[in-house]
Formats: sequence, C-alpha cells, structure tokens
Amino acid sequence: MQGRDNEGRIPEDEGGHRVMKLGLDRRVLGVLLIIIGFLGLFISLASLTFWSFRTWPFAIGRTWRRTMPVMGVMGYGELEEISGTVEEVKWIEVELEVDGEEVELYAPSWFWEEIGIKEGDSVRAKGIMISMKHHMERSQKGLIPFELTVNGKTYGNASNGIPIWMQG
Repeated sequence: MQGRDNEGRIPEDEGGHRVMKLGLDRRVLGVLLIIIGFLGLFISLASLTFWSFRTWPFAIGRTWRRTMPVMGVMGYGELEEISGTVEEVKWIEVELEVDGEEVELYAPSWFWEEIGIKEGDSVRAKGIMISMKHHMERSQKGLIPFELTVNGKTYGNASNGIPIWMQG
C-alpha cells in the first residue's frame, strides 16, 4: 500500500507522529484539480467582459429594452394606426388588405384563436410598424398591435405601451 513501509506500517517522523507519504498520482490529481479550478475562474471572469454581457440574465433586460422597444419602453415614437380586412389567418400573423397593400399583424397563435378572428373581419389596429424580410422574398410590412378592434370589439389599450397579448 502506498504511504506504508514494507511491513504495512505507517512511518513516523522524528517526533513520533505518523506520516503519510502521498503518491505521485495524488499529487498529479491535486495539481490537475487546481488547474481546472483556475481555468474555471478564468472562463467565468472572461465571460464578464463587455463582449459577452448580453448573455448574462442581469443584462438581458437592459439590452432588449434598448434594441426592442416592444418590451415596455415608450421610445419608439408615435404609434401607427391601420384599418383593413382580414385576408388570411396564419400561425403567428394575420394578413390584412390595407388600401391595396398587404400588411401583417403579428401576435401569438393562441391570441388569434382566443379572439376568434377570421377571414373577412374588419380590423383597426394601433401599434408599431416593423419591416420583415423573409428569405428570398421582398420586404414585408408588419404591425405589432397594442390595441386592436375587430368588428367593433376592442382588445387592449395602446396607452399601456405593450403588445395586446401581454396586457392580460
């Protein structure tokens, strides 16, 4: 056994205390654990640099609020209002015919199902206009609605400053 003499006894030092001699394998393991610990410390400190701050949970709110005004910050200017007729209800968008032009209203599919919107409905929406470019297609105008009126029934309140499906 490692750390014992030939007769299986643990050696003693000059003071009569038992001394365990560590084998090379334990020393190597200890050094490896220390290196791994320092490597983990280095990686965690490196990830706090400004190049990677967007990945940290405490920074996500600030980052998204600056780049996506939909997230509750009224920094996107005046809301636009459109009126039209529903041409098609898709998964996350409703396609409207607005003055001969196609405009899509974006919201989760459960929201469209909940309000029961269907083709031919008359819609008035107030929100922020965005532009989406689908792969290999032209740019598409879209609106994220903050207030929506479908056949005279109003959903949401534009003064809340958040999309209708987040208003509860």
